[in-house]
Amino acid sequence: MLAAAATAEEITVLEMFNVWIEHGMKRQDGNSEIRRAFNKDVLPRIGAKAVRQLTEDDLRNMLKAMVTRDVNRMAGQVGKDIKQMFDWAEKRQPWRKLLSEGNPAALIELEKIVASDYDMSDERERILDASEIRELWTRFESMTKTYANAPAETKYGVPRPLQLTSQLALWLCLSTLCRIGELLMAEWAHIDFENRTWFIPKENVKGKKARSRNTSLPCRPSQFKSSSSFMK
Repeated sequence: MLAAAATAEEITVLEMFNVWIEHGMKRQDGNSEIRRAFNKDVLPRIGAKAVRQLTEDDLRNMLKAMVTRDVNRMAGQVGKDIKQMFDWAEKRQPWRKLLSEGNPAALIELEKIVASDYDMSDERERILDASEIRELWTRFESMTKTYANAPAETKYGVPRPLQLTSQLALWLCLSTLCRIGELLMAEWAHIDFENRTWFIPKENVKGKKARSRNTSLPCRPSQFKSSSSFMK
C-alpha cells in the first residue's frame, strides 16, 4: 500500500490520503469531489508534511484560509472529511502508530473556525427567492458580455465570467432541484426528448431512502443539448 522505502517518520499526509481515498472511501461520484477539494485546499498546504508532525494548528490554519475566501460551507465539509480520514487512519497501521500521541483532527472544532455569522446547523435551509434568481441571471449575462466586449489587451483586468457549461449546470439544478452529482452522472440515454423528461436511475440518487426507486423529472431537453460537455 505504501512504498517500502518510506519509514514511519517519512510517511506524509499525501501518502495517507492516497491510500484512504483508494481503500477507505467510496462515494457515489467515484470520490471525484473529495479529490478536487483536497487537491485544491488540503494537499498543497499539508500534503508534504509527515503525519507524525502534523498538528491541530496546521489543520486549523488551513481551514481558516478557506474561511477567509468566504467558502464556509466548503471549509466545513473539508473539515468533516479530514476528521473522517484521520478516524479511519487511527484504526490502521502504520498510521495508528503515527497517531499514538493524539489525533490532531479530533481537536478541531469547526463551529469555532467558520465565520461567526455562518450557521452550520442551518446550512441547507437557505434558498434563493425569485428576485435573487433573476439577479443571478442578470449578473451572468452582464459578466459574459463585459468580458466578451473587452479589448484583448485589457481582458486580464476584467473579471472572467463563470464557464458557460457551469452556468448551464447551475440552471439545470435550479430548474429540476436535482443534485449536482445526479446531473454529472446523466447520460443521453436518460433524456426522453419526446416526452421532455429526464430519467434518473435509483443508483444515481443520493440517500438510502431515495435510492429505493427510480426518478423522472420534467425538463427541457434543449438545456442538456447545450450542456453536452458533461454528458456521457
